[in-house]
Amino acid sequence: MKSRSSSPPTPSTARAPISNPRPVGLCLSLLLVTACAPTLRPPSPISVSPAWGNTRSQTFSVTWSAPIGFSDLTDLRVLFASSTDGRDACYLRYDPVRDTIGLVDDDSVNWTDISLRRPGSIENNQCRVTAQGSSATGNGTRLTLKLALTFKRVFAGHQNIYLYAKERQGLEAGFTKKGMWSVPYWETE
Repeated sequence: MKSRSSSPPTPSTARAPISNPRPVGLCLSLLLVTACAPTLRPPSPISVSPAWGNTRSQTFSVTWSAPIGFSDLTDLRVLFASSTDGRDACYLRYDPVRDTIGLVDDDSVNWTDISLRRPGSIENNQCRVTAQGSSATGNGTRLTLKLALTFKRVFAGHQNIYLYAKERQGLEAGFTKKGMWSVPYWETE
């Protein structure tokens, strides 16, 4: 008796491998069609200018970027301190929706806000920020905040400059060191 060899698979049972490179982003596959949405990326702290120096008063220019566009940014912060602890620091936040700058108290608990649309200033024991001389502008993916700051005598010493950003979808860029400021010591206030 002759032995039967196995016959090749018929077209109904043979399947060629489908070449499907791994897409980037959030994807949904239905049958043989894959649709992908781009991966959301967090905002980026870009720069602070000047990034170093040693004056008592200075207008800083701080820039952040959001991949979707600057209007996607919702919470921007600048921290002058020896570490990322907001206590006894010059810790500021910018709210682009309300166009306000906030300064936290010495215990890093309560915020006091000031509108950039009218004159005035806010201060804690480390620094004072004035609305006059401060401003915010956006273009494309970037938002630039100008901060008119005056440091207090008790804040003398080396202070790192950290930037933080959060956008509408909840993605955030944690505190990133972008500079260092040496607040000079002087005799009287």
